[in-house]
Amino acid sequence: FPPPLPPPPPPLGKLATLWLNYNESHLADRWLEYADHYERHLPPPRSDGEPLRMLEMGVQSGGSARLWKQWYGSQLTYVGVDIDARCKRSEVPAERIFIEIGSQLDPAFLRSVCAKHGPFDVVIDDGGHTADMMRVSLSTILPDRTCVKDGATYVVEDLDVMARCDRGYCEKPRDVYDLV
Repeated sequence: FPPPLPPPPPPLGKLATLWLNYNESHLADRWLEYADHYERHLPPPRSDGEPLRMLEMGVQSGGSARLWKQWYGSQLTYVGVDIDARCKRSEVPAERIFIEIGSQLDPAFLRSVCAKHGPFDVVIDDGGHTADMMRVSLSTILPDRTCVKDGATYVVEDLDVMARCDRGYCEKPRDVYDLV
C-alpha cells in the first residue's frame, strides 16, 4: 500500500484569498504567510464605515497600497512613506492614498507625516529592514499620540532580512531585541 496522503492544508482566510486573486497593475510583493496574521491582528474592515488610517513605511511598487484599499475599501486612508520619489506614482488622493517621500531615519520627517495625516490605527514598517531604521521609527512614532491612536497596531515586517548577509544587511536579530 502507498503511504497515506498528508492532510489537506487549512482553508485560506479572506485576506489570503484576496492577495492570491489580486490582479491590479501595481506589483504586490507580499508574503502569503503574513495574510492570516494580519487578518487576526489588524482591525477588521468596519461595516459602520468608521474611518481607518494606515501608515506603511516602504511603498516600492504600490501593490500593498492597492491590496489594503481592496481590503478596507473607502474607509481606509493609506499613507505610504518611501525614500524613492518614483513611488509618488502610486498616490491617488481621490482614493485617499497618499505617498510621502522621505526617510524613516528622519524623526522630523516622520513627525511631519503624523501631523499631516495621523493619528494612525495601523503602522506597518516594511521599510529599510535595518535595526537603526526600526529603532528610529519605533521611538519616534509609537510614543507620539499625534502619530498613533490608543490601541493602534504596530507591525514590523521581515525581521529575517536584517540577518541576510548576502543582501548587505548582516545584522543580528539581537540588535532589535531591546525595541520590543
